[in-house]
Amino acid sequence: MPLTIDFPGKQLNEQVKMVLHRHWFVFFRKFLMVAGFAVIPVVIFLLWNSFAQWELATNSLGYALLIMAASLYALFLWLILFGFWLDYSLDYYIVTDQRVVDIEQSGLFSRRVAELPIGRVQDITSDIKGFFPTMLHYGDVYIQSAGEKERFIFEQVGQPDHVVRMILQMTNKKTAPPDAVGAGPVS
Repeated sequence: MPLTIDFPGKQLNEQVKMVLHRHWFVFFRKFLMVAGFAVIPVVIFLLWNSFAQWELATNSLGYALLIMAASLYALFLWLILFGFWLDYSLDYYIVTDQRVVDIEQSGLFSRRVAELPIGRVQDITSDIKGFFPTMLHYGDVYIQSAGEKERFIFEQVGQPDHVVRMILQMTNKKTAPPDAVGAGPVS
């Protein structure tokens, strides 16, 4: 059953075979990094309280500035996390029966859409490097063509070997000669 998804430049007779995002663990690692930075002020505050001999009065200017700085830091971390989420959720790769589409969002107001007809695919490989990618089975898929953009890269997608097999099957269907059913002997 074909997937129903709309994307820029989709044609009426085009059937979507795969929609790929980066693996969930890619975003999870960035989330853990932001969470680690969120813990730093708490650790500093706890160390301050345990080793410092004086405390800030709740009605002092220093206390108000400290609260404002902590709020700005938290807001900055939320913005960073939102940027990571946008990059994760709005970058996707689509494989249809006619072409391969790479949609990449850069920031809030910039989107790049690149496409490659299935018939122009010359070589396709997958690459899994590292401990977590090997354990969780995600990696990069490289699609080589003779076109203007020499290489498409599907970054950190799940099951990259399955993606390679699916695209290779579709390229073989596009480039295979029609069957000579009912043809008589050649003289």
